[in-house]
Amino acid sequence: MKKVLWIAPVLGLLLAACGGNTTKGEGADSANVDTTKLVGSKEVPDSTIYGTATDDFGMSTFAMVVDGTNDALYFDRGEATVSGGLRPGDRYAVTACQTENGPTLLTVINLSELERLTKDYRIVNGRLVIGGKSVKINRLDAKCLTGTAEDGTHIYIGQ
Repeated sequence: MKKVLWIAPVLGLLLAACGGNTTKGEGADSANVDTTKLVGSKEVPDSTIYGTATDDFGMSTFAMVVDGTNDALYFDRGEATVSGGLRPGDRYAVTACQTENGPTLLTVINLSELERLTKDYRIVNGRLVIGGKSVKINRLDAKCLTGTAEDGTHIYIGQ
């Protein structure tokens, strides 16, 4: 019964992230989008899901245990934007939506790699926010983060 209780809110977030659509929205990729808006001009609550990757994923799938639970969520990777490496045991922030293939990832950010480089960040609706500016991640790995802020400023954080 506990599984059903936490799965319902997670599925609600998945559907809210997609706005009922099965394709990635234009606003989700735009560096100039307000991070609290995902679907047209409607404000939606933060749809980011946080958890730790399991070793049960492959080329087209991704699985993680959601923070605060002991149950894994399984996703189709689809054409997700993946920032950072995919390794079992690393923490991730993901957004997803429901498609004909089931829950499908839209964005994946490796928080373990990000936190080795900076602790001064937020994730809102699958978008990295540094210094109050939404940042489009160009590269994230164990050694550096590069990206472009919404005002065109280039971001580089390295070891």
